[in-house]
Amino acid sequence: MLSKSSSLFLVAFTLLLGSLLVRGYGAASADSPVGPVAYLPQSNGFNTMAYDTNSHSAVANIPMQPGLYFGVAVNPAGTRAYVTNDYTDSLVVIDTATDLQIADIELPSPGTAHLGGCNPRAVIVSDDNARVYVTCETGNLVYMIDAASNAIVGQVGVGFPTDLALSAAGSELYVGSFQNNTLRMIDLTNPSFPQRVSAQVGVPAEVVRQPGSALVYITHLPYDNIGIYNPTGTVDHPAGRMVGTVVVDSINDIEFSPDGATLYITRQPPAGVPGEIVTFDATQVNADPEEVVSYNVGSAVPLPRPPTMLNLDSSAACLFVQDGTSIMELDMHSGQLARDYFAGYGLSARGRWLMPTPASQWVELTQPLFEVEDNDGVASITVRRGCSSAGAVTVHYQTSDDSALAGVHYQASSGDLTFDDGELSKTIEVPLIDDSAYHGDLSFSVALSNPGGATLGNPPSANVIIHETTPVADLTINGDRKSVV
Repeated sequence: MLSKSSSLFLVAFTLLLGSLLVRGYGAASADSPVGPVAYLPQSNGFNTMAYDTNSHSAVANIPMQPGLYFGVAVNPAGTRAYVTNDYTDSLVVIDTATDLQIADIELPSPGTAHLGGCNPRAVIVSDDNARVYVTCETGNLVYMIDAASNAIVGQVGVGFPTDLALSAAGSELYVGSFQNNTLRMIDLTNPSFPQRVSAQVGVPAEVVRQPGSALVYITHLPYDNIGIYNPTGTVDHPAGRMVGTVVVDSINDIEFSPDGATLYITRQPPAGVPGEIVTFDATQVNADPEEVVSYNVGSAVPLPRPPTMLNLDSSAACLFVQDGTSIMELDMHSGQLARDYFAGYGLSARGRWLMPTPASQWVELTQPLFEVEDNDGVASITVRRGCSSAGAVTVHYQTSDDSALAGVHYQASSGDLTFDDGELSKTIEVPLIDDSAYHGDLSFSVALSNPGGATLGNPPSANVIIHETTPVADLTINGDRKSVV
């Protein structure tokens, strides 16, 4: 990692440019349903985007201090978003109702009254929204913050804490310790915060508790294999024990389905496809085997680019995957990639960055501009739907004139498209009329309306450019070349 003193100018210059570029993105229109919003800090940047995944556009750019933003936690109520700033050693608090920063909580280094050595990364919020927990990596501790007052109310020492998870009851905090390769289990009901310490679990990176279970899944550096840890104490194993290993390499991020039945894993294979999402059936795990059991992952969905972080929407209909600049949406009903779009530069959100609202079913055109040649016969215009593709969806379409005239350059078209269950794509075919006369490039529009079973996404309309292919005739008159149009 670059030192703070040596990287400030580079940070400021580079991300000022990125910030200006992102501001060029328009906000969602007032009639575009918002759902679910992602809070995406820009690494080394000056803002966090509130990004509407329905219209795939920024609904707000929240200014913040220059910094290194990594961890994000939207609370279960969806009223606050917490963002760690590694550069200034602070925790930014965003009010999601107004998309304004309402606090910047200083996280001092141990034994000092000033900033400069905490390096906060991971942040999580308790299920009752009352407590916020933040790792202080190089400060070797975890801060506990009262969400109502934004005041630090406790801290506990952990050698280089990497990630956090809470027990189902919220009474224990699970912390991966890079310093001694253990899982720390902190009793939050005791004011002295006693810890149980596991045997070595490898070099811990990410720590995730399985919903509906006590089991904790731990990714390891160098991101090969996932340990399954049972923290339930017994006479023989008072600090719990490792009960399984998920055999998988090149891991970037993991997340469970809300019911805890499926683990989703983003990975960047060393060869073959640029990236993929693999699944693991967590229902097969034995929580109390005699020996540690190895498990294999299941099916894989290829991705067009190497993935980084992922979040599943609250209805488990859509899996949102970052890659640093874009968001890919995986439709969970069909298991196919439904949408892939640019979101902004330097995306680095780690943790729970998606609001706890269900994904909207949407229907939209795949792009705002289609191009054809006048002798193609038809203009093929693609319409897509998603996330989820469960059930049937209908939408009306209608063409309208621009410089191209219906009945002269193309045939006016309208009708209703029906997407069957699991169907993600449909094509509108508009017949073209080529009279072999030169007209130059012309255009018409097509618009979607009256969706049934879904909302309109973005774009709801598109221009279609008809490129002229008839050559200009050349004549020579009195020695001068003349173009006849």
